[in-house]
Amino acid sequence: MFESTQIILSQMSRMVVFIIIGFALGKCKIVTEKTSSAITGLLINAILPCTIFNSYFIERTPDNIRIVLYSLLGGFFAMAATAIVSALFLRKDPIENFGGTIANTAFMAMPLVNSALGQGSALYVTGFFMVQTVVMWTYNILFMRPKGEKPNYRALYASPVSVSLVLGILVFFAGLPIPTIIRDCAASVAACNSPIAMIMLGIYISKTKFSDIFTTPRIYWVSAVRLILVPIAVILVLFIVPRDMTALRIGILIGAAAPAAINTAVFPEKAGMNYTHGVKIICLSTIFSIITLPLMTFIANLIW
Repeated sequence: MFESTQIILSQMSRMVVFIIIGFALGKCKIVTEKTSSAITGLLINAILPCTIFNSYFIERTPDNIRIVLYSLLGGFFAMAATAIVSALFLRKDPIENFGGTIANTAFMAMPLVNSALGQGSALYVTGFFMVQTVVMWTYNILFMRPKGEKPNYRALYASPVSVSLVLGILVFFAGLPIPTIIRDCAASVAACNSPIAMIMLGIYISKTKFSDIFTTPRIYWVSAVRLILVPIAVILVLFIVPRDMTALRIGILIGAAAPAAINTAVFPEKAGMNYTHGVKIICLSTIFSIITLPLMTFIANLIW
C-alpha cells in the first residue's frame, strides 16, 4: 500500500498544473465572476452528482456490500473525530470551524482515491462524504445564512448531491439494472470532476493576494488543524475498520485529510460574511496539502 503514497504525489502534481491554469485564467480575467459562478453551479449540480452516482455502478457482491457498509461506518466515526477536533481548536470562528471540519472530499479526494486505489475506488470515500454532506449543510443552515433568513432545511435533502447519494445507494442495494448509455454518460461527466474543480480553485486563488495568504498567522493554525490534527485523529479512529480493508481505510483517510472545501468561501459569501478569510484558508491548506496528504497516507501505512 506504500504505492498509494507515490501515486498520490504524482496525482497532486497534476492537480497543481490544473490550479495554475485556473490561476492564469483568473489573473488574465478570461474567466469573469459571472462565468466562475456558472462553472461552480455546474460542478455542484451536475458533475459531482454524476461522480457519486457513478461510484455505485458496481456488482452487488458480498464483498462490495461489506465495502459499502464499512465505508458508511468508518465514514461516520471519521467525521465524528473530524468535527470534535475542529470544535476543540477552532470553535470561536464559524468560518474557521467550517474549514477545519469540511474537507474538499468531492473535488480533490475522490479523484485522488480513484487514481491511487484504482478506478471506481471513490466508492470507499462515499460513506464519509455522505456523513460530511449532512454535517456541511446542517452547519450552513444553522450558522452561515444571511441575517434574518429562515433556515432552509430543504437544502439538506433536496440538493442534487444528496439525491445522487440516496439514489446511488438504492441502485446498489436494490441491484437495479442501469442502461449502458446512462453508465457511460455518468462516467464521462465524472471524469471532468478533478480538472474543472482544480481550475476553479486556481481561479479562487487568483482573486487573493499571495501576501495576504502567507502573512496571516491564524491561517497557518487552521491549516494545521485541517491537514495534520484531523488526519491523525482519523488514522486512530479507522482501526474500527478491519485490517484486511486497508484500501478502504486509505480511501476514507484521503477524504478526511483533504484541504478545506471550496464551500469554506462560497457559503460565507452567500451569507454576507467575511468570505475572503475562507478563501485564504482554502488557498493555504490546498498548497500545504501537496505535502501533507502523501505524508499522512505514508504515516497511516506505517501504523496500520
